[in-house]
Amino acid sequence: MYLSKRGTQDEPGEIIKEIVATLEEAKDLINTEDDKLIVVAHSMGGNIIYDILTHFRPDIEVDVLVTVGSQVALFEEMKLFRVSDETITAQSEVNRVSKPANVHRWINVFDFNDFLGFATESVFQGVKDFQYRTGNILFAAHNTYFNLPTFHERLAERIRDTES
Repeated sequence: MYLSKRGTQDEPGEIIKEIVATLEEAKDLINTEDDKLIVVAHSMGGNIIYDILTHFRPDIEVDVLVTVGSQVALFEEMKLFRVSDETITAQSEVNRVSKPANVHRWINVFDFNDFLGFATESVFQGVKDFQYRTGNILFAAHNTYFNLPTFHERLAERIRDTES
């Protein structure tokens, strides 16, 4: 549904409008005590936020983008994004897509047992993959990340590590 109804830059679809409004609200909350825009996107949300930050609203600066159990690399390899470059393939001289310029740090978390979560480093330059074992398989693995305290602890460490 998202791909067919995401709209255009001039007339974005409802999902795009809603997420952009939330990003704008988050930007407005940035202050001296909380000065970073950190976006965490799970599963299809990773694809949507990538589409927004690269096509619909490349003017939005994100300090840290975290994709979790997402298919961003798969979607790029299938050339499903508005900005996908058909000339960039595994066989081309330039065979990885650059990290969006408006994303300062990109962390991608996946579990090998999560059939909907993919590594991204082989497709994108400037992203850092982290494998996290949920202890589950298939759908259970895909839906478990945020239920585990160790996931949040490790993610906080990774975000702090990117700040140095």
